[in-house]
Parts: sequence; C-alpha cells; structure tokens
Amino acid sequence: MSSTVALEPNLPNNDQWGESGQFPHLGTPWGHIEPCPIHVSVVNEIPEQTGLTIHCKSADDDLGEHKLGYNQDFHWSFRQNFWQSTLFWCSMWWTDSDGHLVQGSYDIYSISTDWDRCHNECKYPVRQDGIYAFFEKPDPKFNLVFP
Repeated sequence: MSSTVALEPNLPNNDQWGESGQFPHLGTPWGHIEPCPIHVSVVNEIPEQTGLTIHCKSADDDLGEHKLGYNQDFHWSFRQNFWQSTLFWCSMWWTDSDGHLVQGSYDIYSISTDWDRCHNECKYPVRQDGIYAFFEKPDPKFNLVFP
C-alpha cells in the first residue's frame, strides 16, 4: 500500500512576495529547483505469523492505519516543506508470542536527523527488538534506533 503526500507552502500574496505569491526573480518558492521527493518505507521483519499494525502521520497528513504481514512494507513519498520542518511519526504495535502487546511511537522522518543519514531513500525494518535504520557511516549497516 502506498500513499503520496506533496507538501507545498502556503505563501502570502503581498508585496513581500510579488503579485504571483512567489519570491521575486526566482519563479518558485525554491527558486528554479524543487526539493527532491523523499521516500520512506517501513518493513515488517518481525518473525513470521506476527502482524504489525502501523499508523503514520505528520502535522498536515494522516496516512492511516495499515496492517503488515511478514516482509510487507508501508511506504510513501513527500517533498520537504519550504521551512524544512516536515516531521512524520509512526505508532506501531503487535502481539508477541506470549500474547503481550508490544507498542511504541517513533519520529520516522525528520530532516534534522535523517537527511544526513539516508537522504531521500529511508528504509526502516521493524524487528522483534525494535526499529532499525540504515546508516552509511562509519560502517554501512542497519542500526537499532528505537527503543
């Protein structure tokens, strides 16, 4: 299942921005360069027969609740907002083999922490011991990021 979210700034239409509502002399709020799309994927890598439920959102967009089987992913794309403050977070939960509910919430994408780490392709495997994220440095590998 996939959702695409495009976040566009709502700029005032006054003399500061020119009659078009855009920066003078630039053509778009970002000049002639639009920010590249950012792709986020959350993958259920909890042992087979364990379903993962995930609910992701930002301040502007609710991506809904999704149930993922083993090795299934939920992914979406968006463009960073003008102020570079876009934040997506996800709540996740599953029932372990002892019947206990395991749950948590994590900031899945924030430009301040994730752009240097994964740029515009961010994959998060969810495993029995937590959420992992790919780090290029110092050694390219997935590291536990939550809890």
